Amino acid sequence: MISGFVQGRCFNKALELFREMEAENVKPNAVTMVGVLSACTKMKDLEFGRWIRSYIEQNGIKMDLTLSNAMLDMYVKCGSVEDAKILFDKMEEKDIVSWTTMIDGYAKLGDYDVAKSFLDAVPRQETATWNALISAYDQNGKPQEALAIFR
Repeated sequence: MISGFVQGRCFNKALELFREMEAENVKPNAVTMVGVLSACTKMKDLEFGRWIRSYIEQNGIKMDLTLSNAMLDMYVKCGSVEDAKILFDKMEEKDIVSWTTMIDGYAKLGDYDVAKSFLDAVPRQETATWNALISAYDQNGKPQEALAIFR
């Protein structure tokens, strides 16, 4: 239901349902928390996202790769690349989504050197990682740099 509300752009209803679950003592799992983080991301509610992070830790919800990536995405899209970097560094497992999220976050901040250093550190580079940096350059009025990365 929470994910359905998020997909239907009813973010407040998704968060209300999460609060109702809590009030009814229904224990959420990682899938529930991905939906809640998605609502936070869409609402750009960093403080609630940070609260969700502590809620996950306090309630012993396993931070699997999908949940970690959802949290990275929330941090980046809510403007806290610093929080994303702390989480990224703690992640035992990372995939192309993890790396691309970090590249995108730093690139959108205009910190292209750090974004490029993440690109260089990706264990297995894929088109998505390159596209994140190229797109950020282009969207920030740097077409020559975008072309240089493409080349």
